[in-house]
Amino acid sequence: SPTSVLDRIDPDDLYPTYGDDSTIVDDAPTSGRLYLKAEKGDSHVMWGDFRNRIDGTRYMNNARNLYGGQLVYRSPETTEQGERRAEVTAYAAQPDSLPQRDELRGTGGSAYFLKRQDILPGTETLRVEIVDPTSGRVISSRQLVAGEDYRIDYIQGTVILTDPLSSSSSGGSVVSGGAGGSYDVNLVAQYEYEPTLKDIDGTAVGGRVETWLPGDRV
Repeated sequence: SPTSVLDRIDPDDLYPTYGDDSTIVDDAPTSGRLYLKAEKGDSHVMWGDFRNRIDGTRYMNNARNLYGGQLVYRSPETTEQGERRAEVTAYAAQPDSLPQRDELRGTGGSAYFLKRQDILPGTETLRVEIVDPTSGRVISSRQLVAGEDYRIDYIQGTVILTDPLSSSSSGGSVVSGGAGGSYDVNLVAQYEYEPTLKDIDGTAVGGRVETWLPGDRV
């Protein structure tokens, strides 16, 4: 759809501007074929895209964009401080990210295309490995540093190396400097990506219950 690229941008990561005062409002946010929502007061049950946020606790803060079912119940009764006497949040949804490992043979160039797109920013780990093609043994390995050794387009899944990477090595330098080495040179990328519906196998579940007892919040 015309808005598919904009849909893939997380507004918490970027501050997109469109050149004027226009805004985009999605009244039925869903990455699947179905969107349903039933509301009563401040409570609701829904199926579609939602942002699950669990924060305000001492040991856990969690915010995730999910697709699935969500139940939010807020009691109409309040405490003397004006807070809800009971709040319940529960969800069952498809996981918002999946792990991926790519092993790309050096080409002598600087541009490499990961197998997945919509990479979660900050989840990637890139390294260069020199490998014995006969035994598969890793002769040496060097981890790359973002901003110094490479740049990455998280939406397109494109990696641009600062220095071109040779396809082979004699066991020393991995920077492109001519073929003829006896070892293979690979770019190994590990990361998490936002899956499409066909990539997902499994369900993420969770919830939170808060209630006020006399004098205490539980």
